[in-house]
Amino acid sequence: MLIHPCRTIFVRTQRFFPLLMQFMISELDDFEKEAAACSSYSYSQLSDQASTRDAALDALREKAAQRMAARHWVAEKGDTEAAMKKFRSTIQYRIDRKVADIRKCFDEDTDWAKETRRKVEKYLGPDGRMFVRGFDKDGRCIFHFVGKNSPEEGKTDPEGCLEAHYYILEKAIAATERRTNGQQNMIVVSVDFEDFKKWHAPPMGVCKDMLAVLKDHYVQRLWRVYLIDAPAIFRGIWTLLNPFIDPVTKTKFQFVTGEQQRVAVFGEILDKSQAMPYQRPDGELTDDVDMQEFFKAPFNQAYREKM
Repeated sequence: MLIHPCRTIFVRTQRFFPLLMQFMISELDDFEKEAAACSSYSYSQLSDQASTRDAALDALREKAAQRMAARHWVAEKGDTEAAMKKFRSTIQYRIDRKVADIRKCFDEDTDWAKETRRKVEKYLGPDGRMFVRGFDKDGRCIFHFVGKNSPEEGKTDPEGCLEAHYYILEKAIAATERRTNGQQNMIVVSVDFEDFKKWHAPPMGVCKDMLAVLKDHYVQRLWRVYLIDAPAIFRGIWTLLNPFIDPVTKTKFQFVTGEQQRVAVFGEILDKSQAMPYQRPDGELTDDVDMQEFFKAPFNQAYREKM
């Protein structure tokens, strides 16, 4: 019986995949390994709470770091050398940008944490320019962007804009990880364009930076980005951004226009108990988002999460 060569390669890859991930992790020093593992919020919590390290915690660190390595390996289509380079680059990026610290900015009282949460609150505004709420049928958390809730003064601080994006991205990922017990790595982004005006958009420079960050440092994290009832003015912005979006990321963006499309698209991926009305007309998440309540909730939970 003939065996297709592609099938043989797949079987061999599956067999040696754990060894490949172990090899990638073995190339890291302890500091890098810890930073990689802390891309998992559940591991980061355990590490922060541990008074001493033991074999069980070290085993969890290996597993969490390997998951991050695997995302880069898949993104680089099995090119281990390229994946290792991107893997290390992302580790350093997360350290430099203090991503793990941004996740804790509402739980700590250092001067840095206070300043960071001030910037995040200012950019997100009292009505919730961005928040996480609801899960799709596979347990992926929904990252909402509601343009009309954008405070005008939010555009004056590009750094605060970036940190707010990191905060919401990381919260959505953490909620997905907890909800699915680590079985899902990706999130859904849903953009509500009702009453959208040009000034509601983040600065063009920030948009370019975030697209680059998503491509290089949040690989295998976006499942879909739904652009709902996008007006002509945004389509002009989209045309300007198109050259800065890599082909793989671009395939994840989907325009959804009109009630018929919203019913078809979101009826397939969201139960009505997990949907807002701008997604599904029968969506049951109808109450406004209280951002102070949102910030006080555990970091790995969506807003008023329904089980």
